[in-house]
Amino acid sequence: MRIRPSAIAVVPVLALALAGCGGASSTPEVTTGAATGPSTADLTTPTAPETTGTAPVTGVTGTTPIAPPADAEVGKRLVIAGILTGERIAVTLLDVRDPVRITSDTPFDPGEGNRYYAVRLRIENVGTVATNESPLTAVRLLVDGGAVEPEILSAPEPGFPGNPTIDTGGTLTGWVTFEIAQPAVPQRLEYTPRAGFAKASGSWRLS
Repeated sequence: MRIRPSAIAVVPVLALALAGCGGASSTPEVTTGAATGPSTADLTTPTAPETTGTAPVTGVTGTTPIAPPADAEVGKRLVIAGILTGERIAVTLLDVRDPVRITSDTPFDPGEGNRYYAVRLRIENVGTVATNESPLTAVRLLVDGGAVEPEILSAPEPGFPGNPTIDTGGTLTGWVTFEIAQPAVPQRLEYTPRAGFAKASGSWRLS
């Protein structure tokens, strides 16, 4: 990743957000109060009804009652358990941008031979308690058998802050960017709440 000079000043601020325990950033679209569901402007793919499921999580003793099934379609809303009692979030993969169009407004350029692949996510707190959710550490892209972690900055705007607090009924929407090789073929997107420490996770099929 080659960061443009105009974006260098953003990195220390975002690093502080990643280390924090709460506090929402003004960069993403954050809404508190009762969720009203997506508007037609938010979706390029219609949102299907949420999936709850009862499938057990591999490697974990017992079952996770609200663990969604693997490999949902783009546009699917998955409800996933957090760590604390009452923590539940609904994650929707709203859109995929491949490749990301590089313009003068893009904060950085991909490395030689690489491209940017971005996903737009909606995170809703559908539980009974407030939660701290960090999409930048909860999501990963599975590409050609390997896992790719997100970039700190997102090429499309708005991106996500580090670890914002989402009140009950609140919503957080933004883009996450990955840098992958030009010929690479992404297969799946995985989301595990609470920075990847939750036992349940959701995934979407990309190819």
